[in-house]
Amino acid sequence: DFEYEIYDDYIFNKDKTTLFMYLEPTKSMTNTGENEELVRELEKICNQLSDDQIKVECIGGPIVAVGNARQIKNDTVLTLSLAFIIILPLLYLSFRNKLSLLFIILPPIFGAILALAIISVTKSSISAIAIGAGAVVLGISLSYSIHIISHNNHIKNPRDIIRDLAYPLTVGCFTTIGAFIALMFTDSSLLQDMGLFASLTLIGTTVFSLVFLPHFLRFNNNKTSKLLKGIEKYNGYAFEKNRYIIIGVAVATIICLFHYNKVEFDSDMSSINFESPS
Repeated sequence: DFEYEIYDDYIFNKDKTTLFMYLEPTKSMTNTGENEELVRELEKICNQLSDDQIKVECIGGPIVAVGNARQIKNDTVLTLSLAFIIILPLLYLSFRNKLSLLFIILPPIFGAILALAIISVTKSSISAIAIGAGAVVLGISLSYSIHIISHNNHIKNPRDIIRDLAYPLTVGCFTTIGAFIALMFTDSSLLQDMGLFASLTLIGTTVFSLVFLPHFLRFNNNKTSKLLKGIEKYNGYAFEKNRYIIIGVAVATIICLFHYNKVEFDSDMSSINFESPS
């Protein structure tokens, strides 16, 4: 329990070693963009007043919210950077063509820009957390253009490529988009923003892949690499006919049946907040 004592109109803890001061921000706690300036100034004041004998700290809902927003921005940049560092060399080793890399990343970029443009017109703002979480669609959206570029290794005519891939890509897109659109029917504004951003990004990616990307395939000249041959050979392996794999999966499934109900969910909502070690 919090115990305090008022001395000379100031609020102290019971042993008078800590002085408490309270501020009421004019902006709501969720307005992390405008509260960022307030938190920055408070942190500056704390650093200026703190020394070896006095320690000044600030804490509160708006400060935690700003800390979460900062961490998500940093994590988003880090995860996207790592994703590109890992994905782009792998794609280059697979297709051995710089143009292929450009054609693969263009649809997701177009989809993300289209999503942000539509949101700016319809909503004017979106949660930074939703953008960070929605970045998971990067891997999904890349798969659409990869399908088309890979198919171009075997079929050079763009019309034939679209004829072969239009139906499966469209159906796959609808099912994935449907899963993200379902988030828009939740009561959480964060999940709604994430579902909106992710679904619009996938729609833009699919439209670009099926409508615009085929026009660039005439400039594409893939070289079949050993890595791509190995991947295709691996994909062509009949795993369902390997009895050792079947037995292994069956045994793992039986073991999981005895442990799946031991998962516990953290009911402490404060644990999802980022708190700086300092």
